[in-house]
Amino acid sequence: MGARREPLSPELGAIIEQAYRLFACPPPPDLGVCQGCCMWPEIEADFLNHAPRDLTEAYVRDWYFAAVASKDGLIVHKPIACWIMPRVLEILAKGQEVASVGDEVVLQRLAAGDSDRWSADQNALLTRFKEAYLDLIPQRCDHVMLDDALCMFALAGFAAPAMTDQIMGWSDEVLTQVLHQDWIGSCIRPSIWRTAFWEANSDAAQHVWNWYLSDALLERMIKIALAEDLPDEICQKASEVERLLISQR
Repeated sequence: MGARREPLSPELGAIIEQAYRLFACPPPPDLGVCQGCCMWPEIEADFLNHAPRDLTEAYVRDWYFAAVASKDGLIVHKPIACWIMPRVLEILAKGQEVASVGDEVVLQRLAAGDSDRWSADQNALLTRFKEAYLDLIPQRCDHVMLDDALCMFALAGFAAPAMTDQIMGWSDEVLTQVLHQDWIGSCIRPSIWRTAFWEANSDAAQHVWNWYLSDALLERMIKIALAEDLPDEICQKASEVERLLISQR
Protein backbone atom coordinates (compact mmCIF):
# COMPACT_ATOMS: atom_id res chain seq x y z
CA MET A 1 0.00 0.00 0.00
CA GLY A 2 1.41 3.35 -1.03
CA ALA A 3 3.57 3.26 -4.14
CA ARG A 4 3.49 6.64 -5.84
CA ARG A 5 3.55 10.30 -4.93
CA GLU A 6 0.18 12.05 -5.12
CA PRO A 7 -0.52 15.77 -4.79
CA LEU A 8 -2.28 16.63 -1.55
CA SER A 9 -5.96 17.40 -1.91
CA PRO A 10 -6.95 20.77 -0.42
CA GLU A 11 -8.70 18.97 2.43
CA LEU A 12 -5.75 16.73 3.26
CA GLY A 13 -3.34 19.62 2.87
CA ALA A 14 -5.28 21.61 5.47
CA ILE A 15 -5.43 18.58 7.77
CA ILE A 16 -1.68 18.05 7.56
CA GLU A 17 -0.93 21.70 8.34
CA GLN A 18 -3.25 21.52 11.33
CA ALA A 19 -1.54 18.30 12.43
CA TYR A 20 1.83 20.06 12.54
CA ARG A 21 0.27 22.66 14.82
CA LEU A 22 -1.72 20.33 17.09
CA PHE A 23 1.07 17.79 17.52
CA ALA A 24 3.88 20.32 17.94
CA CYS A 25 6.00 19.18 20.87
CA PRO A 26 9.65 19.05 21.99
CA PRO A 27 11.88 16.35 20.53
CA PRO A 28 11.47 13.08 22.45
CA PRO A 29 14.19 11.80 24.78
CA ASP A 30 14.79 8.81 22.50
CA LEU A 31 13.48 7.16 19.36
CA GLY A 32 11.35 4.56 21.14
CA VAL A 33 12.91 1.73 19.13
CA CYS A 34 15.82 -0.61 19.65
CA GLN A 35 19.15 1.17 19.45
CA GLY A 36 22.39 0.17 17.84
CA CYS A 37 21.09 -2.68 15.71
CA CYS A 38 18.04 -2.04 13.50
CA MET A 39 18.52 1.45 12.08
CA TRP A 40 21.38 2.67 9.96
CA PRO A 41 23.83 4.18 12.49
CA GLU A 42 24.06 7.47 10.60
CA ILE A 43 20.28 7.86 10.50
CA GLU A 44 19.82 6.84 14.13
CA ALA A 45 22.41 9.39 15.29
CA ASP A 46 20.97 12.18 13.16
CA PHE A 47 17.22 11.50 13.43
CA LEU A 48 16.33 13.88 16.25
CA ASN A 49 18.48 16.67 14.85
CA HIS A 50 15.69 17.48 12.40
CA ALA A 51 12.25 18.99 12.74
CA PRO A 52 9.59 16.36 11.98
CA ARG A 53 8.59 18.14 8.76
CA ASP A 54 12.18 17.84 7.52
CA LEU A 55 12.53 14.10 8.05
CA THR A 56 13.06 12.40 4.71
CA GLU A 57 10.90 9.46 3.72
CA ALA A 58 14.01 7.27 3.88
CA TYR A 59 14.58 8.32 7.51
CA VAL A 60 10.98 7.50 8.44
CA ARG A 61 11.10 4.12 6.67
CA ASP A 62 14.31 3.28 8.51
CA TRP A 63 12.69 4.17 11.84
CA TYR A 64 9.78 1.86 11.05
CA PHE A 65 12.22 -0.92 10.21
CA ALA A 66 13.47 -0.87 13.82
CA ALA A 67 11.75 -2.95 16.47
CA VAL A 68 9.67 -1.06 19.02
CA ALA A 69 11.33 -0.85 22.45
CA SER A 70 8.23 -1.58 24.53
CA LYS A 71 6.78 -4.57 26.36
CA ASP A 72 4.23 -5.30 23.65
CA GLY A 73 6.67 -4.53 20.83
CA LEU A 74 3.94 -2.70 18.92
CA ILE A 75 3.39 0.83 20.25
CA VAL A 76 6.05 3.47 20.86
CA HIS A 77 5.93 5.83 23.82
CA LYS A 78 3.83 8.97 23.48
CA PRO A 79 6.66 11.56 23.15
CA ILE A 80 8.01 10.05 19.93
CA ALA A 81 4.51 9.20 18.66
CA CYS A 82 3.34 12.79 19.10
CA TRP A 83 6.52 14.25 17.61
CA ILE A 84 6.51 12.14 14.44
CA MET A 85 2.73 11.86 13.89
CA PRO A 86 2.32 14.81 11.47
CA ARG A 87 5.15 13.63 9.24
CA VAL A 88 3.72 10.10 9.07
CA LEU A 89 0.30 11.47 8.17
CA GLU A 90 1.86 13.68 5.51
CA ILE A 91 3.69 10.80 3.84
CA LEU A 92 0.53 8.68 3.86
CA ALA A 93 -1.48 11.56 2.44
CA LYS A 94 0.96 11.90 -0.45
CA GLY A 95 0.55 8.24 -1.33
CA GLN A 96 4.10 7.31 -0.40
CA GLU A 97 5.24 4.16 1.37
CA VAL A 98 5.89 4.78 5.05
CA ALA A 99 7.03 1.33 6.21
CA SER A 100 8.69 -1.21 3.95
CA VAL A 101 7.17 -4.02 6.00
CA GLY A 102 3.68 -2.74 5.16
CA ASP A 103 1.79 0.48 5.76
CA GLU A 104 -0.93 -1.43 7.58
CA VAL A 105 1.15 -1.15 10.76
CA VAL A 106 2.24 2.49 10.63
CA LEU A 107 -0.59 4.05 12.64
CA GLN A 108 -0.72 1.13 15.06
CA ARG A 109 2.83 1.97 16.14
CA LEU A 110 1.63 5.46 17.09
CA ALA A 111 -1.70 4.30 18.60
CA ALA A 112 -3.33 6.94 16.41
CA GLY A 113 -6.83 5.67 17.11
CA ASP A 114 -6.46 5.44 20.89
CA SER A 115 -8.67 8.31 22.01
CA ASP A 116 -7.31 8.13 25.57
CA ARG A 117 -3.84 8.98 24.30
CA TRP A 118 -4.68 12.23 22.54
CA SER A 119 -6.46 15.49 23.29
CA ALA A 120 -9.97 16.18 22.00
CA ASP A 121 -8.59 18.39 19.21
CA GLN A 122 -5.98 15.81 18.25
CA ASN A 123 -8.58 13.04 18.18
CA ALA A 124 -10.85 15.15 15.98
CA LEU A 125 -7.94 15.82 13.61
CA LEU A 126 -7.03 12.14 13.39
CA THR A 127 -10.64 11.23 12.66
CA ARG A 128 -10.76 13.83 9.90
CA PHE A 129 -7.57 12.39 8.44
CA LYS A 130 -9.01 8.87 8.49
CA GLU A 131 -12.19 9.97 6.74
CA ALA A 132 -10.38 12.06 4.12
CA TYR A 133 -7.88 9.26 3.44
CA LEU A 134 -10.65 6.70 2.93
CA ASP A 135 -12.53 9.03 0.59
CA LEU A 136 -9.40 9.36 -1.57
CA ILE A 137 -9.13 5.61 -2.14
CA PRO A 138 -11.37 5.69 -5.25
CA GLN A 139 -8.82 8.01 -6.88
CA ARG A 140 -5.95 5.72 -5.86
CA CYS A 141 -7.54 2.29 -6.22
CA ASP A 142 -4.94 1.22 -8.77
CA HIS A 143 -2.35 1.13 -5.98
CA VAL A 144 -4.20 1.43 -2.64
CA MET A 145 -6.38 -1.51 -1.61
CA LEU A 146 -9.47 -0.76 0.44
CA ASP A 147 -8.88 -3.68 2.80
CA ASP A 148 -5.31 -2.55 3.46
CA ALA A 149 -6.54 0.91 4.46
CA LEU A 150 -9.31 -0.49 6.65
CA CYS A 151 -6.76 -2.71 8.37
CA MET A 152 -4.33 0.17 8.87
CA PHE A 153 -6.92 2.28 10.66
CA ALA A 154 -8.44 -0.63 12.58
CA LEU A 155 -5.05 -1.76 13.92
CA ALA A 156 -4.48 1.82 15.09
CA GLY A 157 -7.65 1.66 17.16
CA PHE A 158 -10.27 3.32 14.96
CA ALA A 159 -13.74 1.75 15.02
CA ALA A 160 -14.42 -0.48 12.03
CA PRO A 161 -18.21 0.11 11.90
CA ALA A 162 -17.72 3.84 11.33
CA MET A 163 -15.43 3.07 8.39
CA THR A 164 -17.76 0.59 6.68
CA ASP A 165 -20.66 3.01 7.19
CA GLN A 166 -18.61 5.71 5.47
CA ILE A 167 -17.84 3.43 2.54
CA MET A 168 -21.48 2.42 2.16
CA GLY A 169 -22.15 6.14 1.78
CA TRP A 170 -20.09 6.26 -1.41
CA SER A 171 -21.98 6.65 -4.68
CA ASP A 172 -22.99 3.50 -6.56
CA GLU A 173 -20.37 4.09 -9.23
CA VAL A 174 -17.54 4.73 -6.78
CA LEU A 175 -18.32 1.74 -4.56
CA THR A 176 -18.60 -0.58 -7.55
CA GLN A 177 -15.36 0.62 -9.12
CA VAL A 178 -13.36 0.16 -5.91
CA LEU A 179 -14.69 -3.31 -5.07
CA HIS A 180 -14.31 -4.51 -8.65
CA GLN A 181 -10.76 -3.20 -8.92
CA ASP A 182 -9.70 -4.78 -5.60
CA TRP A 183 -11.46 -8.12 -5.95
CA ILE A 184 -11.51 -8.76 -9.69
CA GLY A 185 -9.33 -6.33 -11.60
CA SER A 186 -6.29 -6.82 -9.35
CA CYS A 187 -6.63 -10.58 -8.83
CA ILE A 188 -5.60 -13.54 -10.98
CA ARG A 189 -8.98 -15.01 -10.17
CA PRO A 190 -11.90 -13.20 -8.52
CA SER A 191 -11.50 -13.19 -4.74
CA ILE A 192 -12.20 -10.93 -1.78
CA TRP A 193 -8.82 -9.38 -1.02
CA ARG A 194 -7.70 -9.60 2.62
CA THR A 195 -4.37 -8.30 3.85
CA ALA A 196 -2.34 -10.65 6.03
CA PHE A 197 -1.95 -7.94 8.67
CA TRP A 198 -5.39 -8.40 10.19
CA GLU A 199 -5.28 -9.68 13.76
CA ALA A 200 -6.94 -13.09 13.68
CA ASN A 201 -10.35 -13.20 15.34
CA SER A 202 -10.26 -9.52 16.29
CA ASP A 203 -13.59 -7.71 16.44
CA ALA A 204 -12.49 -5.32 13.69
CA ALA A 205 -11.34 -8.09 11.35
CA GLN A 206 -14.58 -9.98 11.89
CA HIS A 207 -16.69 -6.87 11.38
CA VAL A 208 -15.05 -6.03 8.05
CA TRP A 209 -15.33 -9.62 6.82
CA ASN A 210 -18.98 -9.75 7.87
CA TRP A 211 -19.57 -6.50 6.00
CA TYR A 212 -18.05 -7.93 2.83
CA LEU A 213 -20.49 -10.85 3.07
CA SER A 214 -23.44 -8.84 4.37
CA ASP A 215 -26.90 -8.84 2.85
CA ALA A 216 -26.66 -5.05 2.67
CA LEU A 217 -23.60 -5.08 0.40
CA LEU A 218 -24.93 -7.90 -1.78
CA GLU A 219 -28.28 -6.17 -2.18
CA ARG A 220 -26.49 -2.94 -3.09
CA MET A 221 -24.57 -4.72 -5.85
CA ILE A 222 -27.73 -6.39 -7.15
CA LYS A 223 -29.49 -3.03 -7.26
CA ILE A 224 -26.59 -1.43 -9.12
CA ALA A 225 -26.35 -4.33 -11.57
CA LEU A 226 -30.03 -3.88 -12.47
CA ALA A 227 -29.99 -0.08 -12.58
CA GLU A 228 -31.14 1.55 -15.80
CA ASP A 229 -29.69 4.96 -15.04
CA LEU A 230 -26.05 3.90 -14.66
CA PRO A 231 -23.43 3.21 -17.36
CA ASP A 232 -23.45 -0.36 -18.69
CA GLU A 233 -19.83 -0.78 -17.56
CA ILE A 234 -20.77 -0.07 -13.94
CA CYS A 235 -23.74 -2.43 -14.09
CA GLN A 236 -21.53 -5.18 -15.53
CA LYS A 237 -18.90 -4.69 -12.85
CA ALA A 238 -21.54 -4.74 -10.13
CA SER A 239 -22.88 -7.99 -11.57
CA GLU A 240 -19.39 -9.53 -11.39
CA VAL A 241 -18.97 -8.40 -7.77
CA GLU A 242 -22.43 -9.78 -7.01
CA ARG A 243 -21.47 -13.21 -8.39
CA LEU A 244 -18.30 -13.21 -6.33
CA LEU A 245 -20.17 -12.35 -3.14
CA ILE A 246 -22.70 -15.10 -3.76
CA SER A 247 -19.90 -17.60 -4.35
CA GLN A 248 -18.42 -16.80 -0.92
CA ARG A 249 -21.61 -17.65 0.96
